[in-house]
Amino acid sequence: MNEKIVKTLDLYFLVKKQQEDYNKLFMSELKNDYEKLNQSFIIKQKEQQHYTRNNTVVNEEALSHESVSTKINERHMNTSVIYKKEQQQCNSDNFIKKIYRLLSKQIHPDKNHKMSHLFIKCKKAYDNKNISHLVYCAEKCDIEIKIPLSVHEQIELELHKINQKIYNLKSTVSWKWTQSSQIEKDNILKIIKDSIF
Repeated sequence: MNEKIVKTLDLYFLVKKQQEDYNKLFMSELKNDYEKLNQSFIIKQKEQQHYTRNNTVVNEEALSHESVSTKINERHMNTSVIYKKEQQQCNSDNFIKKIYRLLSKQIHPDKNHKMSHLFIKCKKAYDNKNISHLVYCAEKCDIEIKIPLSVHEQIELELHKINQKIYNLKSTVSWKWTQSSQIEKDNILKIIKDSIF
């Protein structure tokens, strides 16, 4: 599990850095068209958000017509799910504290000035209750961590979200642009302009 976390986060940080570089390159190559593209993208996003909100209202109205017995059964099931989640949350909170304390002993700026940047990342992960980032920091500091089974589900969820972020970064126009030949760039630009205008 630790190896999977390190590989996923290493890939995420690499892709994130590449995306920043690709954005700069993309913007430098398309200075004139970039502002127009950006404005139309923002407009399309707002239209999609409006559409999503309207569909959510319709779905909520459809759900409000459910039978009373179904709601009672759901409440009973939700109570047991909430109890289970509270137990998992308690286990993960204890695990997070344990990792954070181990890391603080080695990389706190008062003890190790060279690692202060990593401590800042760990503090942010601790505040956000991000287990995978804390395990990643521990692995980078050669601190061996045994992950209890009770937090595996939460870590898998975090890794899934990180993989989704990687996918989203690789799906951006600037990413596609920098990975393309000149012919493909011309096609991308044509598609973008056609969708705008």
